[in-house]
Formats: sequence, structure tokens, C-alpha cells
Amino acid sequence: MFIAYIYDPFWNPITQVIGLNKFTATIKLNWISEATFEIASDNLEAKYATFKCPNRIRITRLEDSVETYIIEGISYMINSQDSIQIQVKDFNTLFQKKKILADVTLNGPLDVFLENMMVTVNARQDTWFTVDCDVTGTVTLDAFKKGSSVYDVLQKIADAWYEYTFKDRKLVVKQTIGSDRTTGPDYYEFSYNIDELGGRSIRSDKQTYNFANLANVVYDQNWNVLEDAESIAENGRIEDWITTSASQTLSTYLADRKNMVKEIEITPIKINFFDVELGDLVKCYIRKESDIQYFNDSVKVTEKRVTWSDLKKTEVKLSKWTVKTLDIFDTIRQLQERQRQLEL
Repeated sequence: MFIAYIYDPFWNPITQVIGLNKFTATIKLNWISEATFEIASDNLEAKYATFKCPNRIRITRLEDSVETYIIEGISYMINSQDSIQIQVKDFNTLFQKKKILADVTLNGPLDVFLENMMVTVNARQDTWFTVDCDVTGTVTLDAFKKGSSVYDVLQKIADAWYEYTFKDRKLVVKQTIGSDRTTGPDYYEFSYNIDELGGRSIRSDKQTYNFANLANVVYDQNWNVLEDAESIAENGRIEDWITTSASQTLSTYLADRKNMVKEIEITPIKINFFDVELGDLVKCYIRKESDIQYFNDSVKVTEKRVTWSDLKKTEVKLSKWTVKTLDIFDTIRQLQERQRQLEL
């Protein structure tokens, strides 16, 4: 059973709705998570005042007397046909609408910068969000122009190999979110071996190699350069340019991109949505007919998708590298950022 706790934009409780139908959720690391559900049109809570945008919604699942958090965010869209469908997007969406009103540069402790930014936003109108950041070292990022959003800042921080999420009215920023589950009592493995019918935990998988992030020659803003001879010999010379910082050096950037980036999407044979959490480091072993389909390494859980309806389906996206393959929204964001730099 699912429960939706509803609040107004100022976190005043409105009601709770029990019995959400056709619930689906896509939970992502360093990106916008979302969920959809339906309620019957004759439900007593099927009112505009309950679900109007941008009311706050927190969704949990109650099973065997245990209530477990899934997602919280804003009421983003309402569709009305035979039933009422609600789309919830996490607080990344809210902070896309919180703007930076002066040019700022990040060149110092990340935790202090984020706390000051949140104080400034809350001074205009309280969001009731605070910052929980364990990154205290100096971080240097490109200047943010007036009119950028808090979300733009968070995406830059994610690009610099930090991880963040929103939970319990906190912006949580860490070097890494999740637990290392590659050893010890919490060990977790996804596996598929063509030679072993028993013991498989993967029903199907999709492995993606992507050229977009491949680079074996990297320049920085001072025209220092670092090359990887082995990758050049194998792939030819593929160049890139970055602004270095304490968190993003030429060597760390090159290490993540000198080989082809690979992501794995799997549909487990049987998994509870709560078995693994975003950011968890788990083992993955896949061996099929082709060497293209071979993988044996530790991977990070970067996305979880679940559909609870007549047939429950859970999918998990795993990534070996801290960089992510680019989808159309990433590409648009990069183009917009390059345009802003040209405008400077």
C-alpha cells in the first residue's frame, strides 16, 4: 500500500492519501527523479486543492507494518481522464526555479558555499531546506552568471564528481552517496552466466558503450596537457578541454574517460525495490556469447525504476564510471553552458 503525504508550498499539512494506483517511480542519482500514480475520480481526496501544483508530496510504501520512503517532491502535473493521474518530480525541479541574482564564483569550501547560497535563497522566501554537506575541502568551478539557477549549480557540482540528493528537506551533498556492498555482510551481486542456469539474478540486460565521453588527450584552462598513450594507440587521438579544480584534475578526468564509457541496465529476476539504494557500489558479473556482453567489475547504482501494477517490474541502471553517458537533456545543458561561456 502506498501513502502520499500532501503539504502546501509552505509545508503546512493538507492530508494524506492512501491507495495509490498504477504507481511508477524513476529514482536517479544527481538528476531529476519522478513518480506517477492514479486515484479514482470518486476518491474523497480527488480535489484540485489537494494536488495543485506545486504542493509538496512525500510518498512511502507500507508493507508488513513497515513504512519505507520512496520519493518526495512537488506536484508537477495533473492529468484528468477516466481517473486522476498525478506526476511528482523531486526538488531538483523546485530549485530550477530558484535563481542566483548576482554573478558568483566557487573557489573555496563547498559546504560553506552551499550553506551561503541556501541562506540567500531562503532570505527571499523560506524553502525550509537546509544543507548537509560533508565536502569541506576547496572546490573551484566556473563562475555562475546572474540568472543561473540553484539546479545549475548542483549539476556543476555533480559534473565535478560529487553526488547529491534531496531528502527530509535537506540538500545532501557528499563525496559519494550510498554504501560499498562489494564485500562484507552486505555484499550484493547481479549476475548472469550463460553456462549456469541456476543462480542467475539477472533476467535481461542492456549494455551501452558510448563515444560521447571518450577522451585521451586533455587540456586545461592554462593549456597544460595530459595524454594516455595506450588509449591513443588503440583509439586514435581524441581531445577534450576542461577547467581544473581541486576535485577535477587532468589526471582524474583522463582516468575516467580514456576508455569507452559503459552503462548497464538490468531487469533482475527477483528484487525488492529497496534491496539496493542509489549510490550503492555492488558487484556485477555478465557472461554471454559475445565479448561485447562480458562484464565483471564493481558498479554504482545510478538509477532505479519500478512499476507497481498488475505485474510488478523493477529495473536498475549501473555504471562503472563516475561520468554518465549523455542523453538529449545532458546534451542541451552542455550546449547552453557553452553558449553562456561565449557570451562572457
